[in-house]
Amino acid sequence: MKKKIAILALAAATVLTSNILVSKSETVKAAASKVTFSDIGGHWAEQAISGAIQKGYVDGYPDGSFKPEGQVTRAEFIKMVDNALHISIASAGAGDAWYIPYINAAATSGFHQRSDFTSGDWNTPMSRKEMARVALRSATGDKNTEDQKWMYLATKAGLITGLDDTGTLGEDQSTTRAQSVTIIERILSIKSGQMLSTDKHAISRAEVAWHGTNIFTMWPRYFPSNFEEYFDLSKGKWDAPDGRYHEKLLEFIVVDMEDMNDPFRTNVAGMKFTFRKFDDAGKLIKTDTYNAPTKSYVAFSKVSQLFTDSYPAGWYSSEGGSARVFSGGIGPTKGDYNNWKNFSSKESDTNVLFTKTQVGQNIVDLNVAKGNPHDPTKYQIGKEYYWYAANLYPKGDMFADSWIEITYTPNIYYFKNSGATGNSGISLIHATPDYSISNQ
Repeated sequence: MKKKIAILALAAATVLTSNILVSKSETVKAAASKVTFSDIGGHWAEQAISGAIQKGYVDGYPDGSFKPEGQVTRAEFIKMVDNALHISIASAGAGDAWYIPYINAAATSGFHQRSDFTSGDWNTPMSRKEMARVALRSATGDKNTEDQKWMYLATKAGLITGLDDTGTLGEDQSTTRAQSVTIIERILSIKSGQMLSTDKHAISRAEVAWHGTNIFTMWPRYFPSNFEEYFDLSKGKWDAPDGRYHEKLLEFIVVDMEDMNDPFRTNVAGMKFTFRKFDDAGKLIKTDTYNAPTKSYVAFSKVSQLFTDSYPAGWYSSEGGSARVFSGGIGPTKGDYNNWKNFSSKESDTNVLFTKTQVGQNIVDLNVAKGNPHDPTKYQIGKEYYWYAANLYPKGDMFADSWIEITYTPNIYYFKNSGATGNSGISLIHATPDYSISNQ
């Protein structure tokens, strides 16, 4: 009788433990028995977790929990992707860590490269940026080689979305178990031919992180995606002939004033723009100053200023450089350089129809408030300062011309007084608009 009880107990134990993984994670598979974990009910990733469990590539813990907010190591994430894609895994060699066969399989499959990680080890928590790289390769086979571009490509594909309503990327944050299975479910969706929804705010942030602008996210009508590789922010720099003053363009960013969650909205707070009205003969009859209307875009540039020697004696203080759209601006008709005259009577503080410049004194006041002294006696040698300047553009399906350009112009006052020669305007991109595309 005792022998029979022992056999039954052994059988029961076998059923309960047959799916336990003997690894550092001490996790237990749930797919076969359809275990409902105690801590995923109502979680934002509950559906993705349930799907992953049923597919069998993710495990729970022996205590009945899933720990959705728990961290995932590089090795664990690679293993999950391998299993989700049903990649054949070889046996571990003598003395090998449990994860070596999974890493080798990932490298053979092409979604991991041996040079991917330059710090840490396989037990290091997987960052969201690292996850984006693996996810994009495994979903699309992308051969990108630019490290800063992975997150942009992953957000465009819908693999990565923001952590909040403004699209915060959290590139250096550790990946959680819930995020991991959500991303893997998206990988599987793409591989099955589905198109994923995307997070415009996350794409905008990722594009800026990649190459210093978001014009291809915000203005695809004026700057189609096939011109992405032609934008070169590094051209936006100027070193004065006297060797004292140095400028570098850091960002050119478009803000949608109608979008309260635009991730860069706080950068344009307080900006004021000049509205001019003309009569039928083109004579200026009125000038007003307004904040950016709700239905408009503000595009601002951020320029680094650095003095490596004292400011030239007797020179006035001067503004930093800036970048702007150069092609006659943006307006309601194609190639009409008289938009300012023909449409000014139809404009108001709530309706913008053509490009506006930021008020000069407003530029100075806001930069001083942000810590730029704009005073020759207060600049510190070797300290980097920042200069912001903006233009206002109409929202909607407007026009530029048969071409559109963004140019960077350095500090004009310093340029002229330092003996610099040549054209001060530097082209960052020259593109052909696609007016079949909407900016919306």
